[in-house]
Amino acid sequence: MAENWEPSNDAVMDNPLGGISRGWPAIRSVYERLFASDSRLFVEFHDYTIHRSDSIFYAVGRERGRFERGSVGLDLAIEDPTLLGVYRQAMSPAAR
Repeated sequence: MAENWEPSNDAVMDNPLGGISRGWPAIRSVYERLFASDSRLFVEFHDYTIHRSDSIFYAVGRERGRFERGSVGLDLAIEDPTLLGVYRQAMSPAAR
């Protein structure tokens, strides 16, 4: 992941799991929590547009997917506030 992210504090990620993260160390922390979890997460980025200039590009879109932990499964509609709360709670360090 580090090879795909700007290593400076200029990098920003807005993600349901970690909220808004600024700078590579904060962004890396979100991915470390995700990949270290015993949960399974499937995410598809869809309904997106790519914006670019001479020196930068970024994508704006929506995510959908499925979260699984043990025998519990939850289809994710990331824009749904109720499901987002359940997802955040399940992925919090206290839930492990």
